[in-house]
Amino acid sequence: MAVEEPLNKFEAGQLIRARREALGYTQTEVVENTTITVETYVSELENGKVSVGRSKHFPSLARFLKLSEDEIRSISPSAVFSLPDAPTSAPRRGPPIPPVVGPIEVTLDIPNELQELIDQYSDKAGFEALRNPKSVQMLALRRAYMGEEDELQTVDQWLDYFMDMRRWLPK
Repeated sequence: MAVEEPLNKFEAGQLIRARREALGYTQTEVVENTTITVETYVSELENGKVSVGRSKHFPSLARFLKLSEDEIRSISPSAVFSLPDAPTSAPRRGPPIPPVVGPIEVTLDIPNELQELIDQYSDKAGFEALRNPKSVQMLALRRAYMGEEDELQTVDQWLDYFMDMRRWLPK
């Protein structure tokens, strides 16, 4: 089901709060079971001070709160791919994430500039990787990890990044 108008930051935060409360979790339990490291950040998400859909913590939060695909897309309409859960034996910093059986839905926004690159170049020779969802997810992960500080702000900058990365991308 396509979402016509995404939720704004406040509405998305209210959805997260309502789901957390419906499941009987405290903000402390969210911190203990997601990649979020402080309760104040949970509060900022729930109160619309921080965008849930643009947060690098959204995938682990969506997994922990068992958000449906429709709920995820209402927060982040450009969600386009799934990733398997990381192995539970992998070393990581921060609180433990509960194990999940099978693949989980992880969503990332495709930055507008990356989408423009895909639209402009995906049908050209040498740019086949831009038609592969796994390649796009790998490129989009950069923005998820870098956040708003990401220096890739133009189509040309994304093109340079793609050219540097394409040997690592799935064809």
